[in-house]
Amino acid sequence: MLKLPNILILDEPTNHLDVKSREALENALLSYGGTLIIVSHDRYFINKLATKIYRIGLEGAGKFDGNYDVYYEKITSEKQQLEEKTEKPKINDYKLRKERESLIRKAKTQISKCEDEIALFDEKIETANSQLNDPKIQVDYEKIVEITTLLNDYKVEQDKQFVLWDELQTQLNKLQEE
Repeated sequence: MLKLPNILILDEPTNHLDVKSREALENALLSYGGTLIIVSHDRYFINKLATKIYRIGLEGAGKFDGNYDVYYEKITSEKQQLEEKTEKPKINDYKLRKERESLIRKAKTQISKCEDEIALFDEKIETANSQLNDPKIQVDYEKIVEITTLLNDYKVEQDKQFVLWDELQTQLNKLQEE
């Protein structure tokens, strides 16, 4: 406690920042000599600043050295190796082929619905952000809190749709490879 701490902990630091503010924050953090612990869904921001990534999920926690691109390449490679190890069943039977085609159609429909939901949340997020920039609303604290809460809810729901979209896309790719 006799020394000044050399660590910054940031939770979603790029939320609600315009482009210039975000770039200023990135430059300031790049020149910071201490340790940064950043929780963020902003992949570009993470990619620019991170030297190590700690991922916490349902399957546990993991550490990856490097930026987001290195992390993404590694997990993609691991998934690909795991898929190559599993044996691909041969679908010769008419009934199985028809079932597979039906699953592909359903997956494509669900992917399309996810994309529509993502676009809808994009619009809602954009509307909420523009409301937060409205001078009439900026003087109403309760309205700002209400809009900010909605904005965060929209982002959480949009992230869920992105995860679902990714899972469905993976399923579709597997079905199409069979």
